[in-house]
Amino acid sequence: MDIKVTGHWKEFNLTVALNLPQDCAFVGLSGPSGAGKSTLMRCLAGLSERATVAGGWQQTIIGEGRTGLVFQDSLLFSHLSVKGNLDLAMEYAAKTRFTLDDVTRGCHCQHLLARMPHTLSGGEAQRVAIARAILNSPDMLLLDEPVSALDNSLKHEVLKYLSALAEKGMKIVMVSHDLHDIALYCDAMAWLENGCISSQGEVEQVLATLADTVASYEGQFSVLKGEVVNHLPAQNCYQIRVGEQVVYARKPVIQKNRATLTVDARDVSLDREHALASSIVNSLPCHIEAIHCSEDKKAMVTLRCNDVQLFAVISTLSLERLGFEVGEPVTARFKLR
Repeated sequence: MDIKVTGHWKEFNLTVALNLPQDCAFVGLSGPSGAGKSTLMRCLAGLSERATVAGGWQQTIIGEGRTGLVFQDSLLFSHLSVKGNLDLAMEYAAKTRFTLDDVTRGCHCQHLLARMPHTLSGGEAQRVAIARAILNSPDMLLLDEPVSALDNSLKHEVLKYLSALAEKGMKIVMVSHDLHDIALYCDAMAWLENGCISSQGEVEQVLATLADTVASYEGQFSVLKGEVVNHLPAQNCYQIRVGEQVVYARKPVIQKNRATLTVDARDVSLDREHALASSIVNSLPCHIEAIHCSEDKKAMVTLRCNDVQLFAVISTLSLERLGFEVGEPVTARFKLR
């Protein structure tokens, strides 16, 4: 992806250069409120006369290919049923790439076809809007907070479907305030601030650059990736090899036998005992890379387990009592979830 966008408004300027690997297919875009994320999406969709957009992504030249855009508000045609909205999208598609059954099943809206838009909940309308955009067969799909109104279970089902479409060749850019969603499903991300990209690249690398400036200590999390070793149906979990260690997870995101999971820093405990009889299933031998303390008596401990980075939030009381120091070997533990 090599795309440049510039635009000037009365009280806001946008100067964006997206330089990401051409083989990335699902790009996450995040940043603080007012950073220009929605404005950037409108510019990429060709909806702003004040913006200049140039460049391309894989075989698509920006401004020449078909672009689908889904806003947080669904903007369905109110005089048409759900099926009428979807049929219209298929009618105007340049080429038929998807079937109605497959898309409505993937977006979990097959049971809504006879309904009128005014009878839909916010989450139902969002799923229909995503399905409509896909059925229009875009070369690039732009999603602005597309699953914000969905409950957690449905959100992940829809994101898994979008991720599968990206694997099959659909180019997707998704705006989301939920960095967990970006970490689990996107293969690259960019952080937008004050109308400019301040960080972009592989998701884990970008999140690492944001650790000290964006997420509060309580909101920090780690991203673990590895090969699925085994599925344990009786225990309702998977064994995943992360680096040289095996961890257990109930609901990792699995693609082609590769699993991704996030671990909240507040859920990680630290001790000096490697072999400890404990109900906490996951334990990783680490060494301490850094320790930072906040004014509210919290300590962020950055850990390294071979090539895996892990974060733990503990109280400064625990830090003082245990006397942890940078470079010291410790064991990080977190529960099965």
